[in-house]
Order: sequence, then structure tokens, then C-alpha cells
Amino acid sequence: MEVADLIESIKHNQKNHLEDFYITQRENFLRWARSRYDLDSHELLDVYQDAVIVLYTNAIEGKLEGVEKSAEAYLFGIAKNLLMKASIKGKRTSYQEEIREEDVNSLDHSLYQKFDDDHNKKILAEAFKKLKGGCKEILTMFYFNKFRMDVIQERLGYDNTDVVKSRKHQCMKSLQKIIQNN
Repeated sequence: MEVADLIESIKHNQKNHLEDFYITQRENFLRWARSRYDLDSHELLDVYQDAVIVLYTNAIEGKLEGVEKSAEAYLFGIAKNLLMKASIKGKRTSYQEEIREEDVNSLDHSLYQKFDDDHNKKILAEAFKKLKGGCKEILTMFYFNKFRMDVIQERLGYDNTDVVKSRKHQCMKSLQKIIQNN
């Protein structure tokens, strides 16, 4: 399947095309990845799902316009980059194909960083929606509106800034817990 065809099916909300692509390529990916990486099937499936999400997100955001590769090659490229990045971060991945230094130096690491940033922003936004109570309000005031503690205290009617700091800390812990549980 060409990238342009996949983009069109995604834009027209033809979920069956994306689902067929996902299922077909999953087995191909698992065969390919098992032969090169020392990861169990669950870890490989996580990487595969992350790669599909990146592909889907890029298609929705129009970042794949003009890509000449097949959708399969593009997906495998994303997955390979995710697997290599996992190995760089010291995870249990061990790549069993020789990687030449010039190949590593020629990689566009800014693209990988962009994928990660987009993925992390999406995770954070979804977790933020699940926050309860005044946590959304406090974190929005502090991190997005850049309000000082005394301003937040005054606007929300807290006794002092220490209470605001404590509440903000509790909210951040809640947000972290939501992210970890997803």
C-alpha cells in the first residue's frame, strides 16, 4: 500500500483499511523484529503500536504529504527508529545486525525527537483531561498561564502560598500516576 492511499483512507475515516493494514503488517513486523532484536512479543507489540500511532498522527497532521515510500516501509522505518532509540536508552534491546558508525551519524535525530515530542504531548494531554478537582485549574494557572504562587493563592482563595505549593505537588503526583497507569 502506498502512503498516499493510506492517507486517503485515514482522511476519509475508512477504518477498515487502517485496521487491515495494521493486522497485515503486525505479523510481518513481528517476524522481522524477532530476527533482529532481543525483546519479547509484548515489548515488540508495544513498539509496533507506537509506530502505527506515529504513522497515523503524521498522516492526520499532513506530515506525510510527498512521502514516496510504501506505507509498509515507512512504518518499519518508524519502528526501527523506535527500537534503536530504546537500545540507546539502555533498555534490553540488542540489535543483531551490524550498524555502521556512518549510518548512525547520518540519521536525522531531530525527526526522532519530533516523534517523541508529539507522542509525549498527546500522552500528557490525555492524562490532563483525566485530572479531577481543582488540579486542572492549578496546573493551568501555574504552567500555562505562568501565574506566581501568590496570584494563584489569591484567585483560588487558599490560606497561603505553602498550601498552593502543596496542592500543586499533589496534582503533579496525580498526573504522573495517570500517565503511569495508561
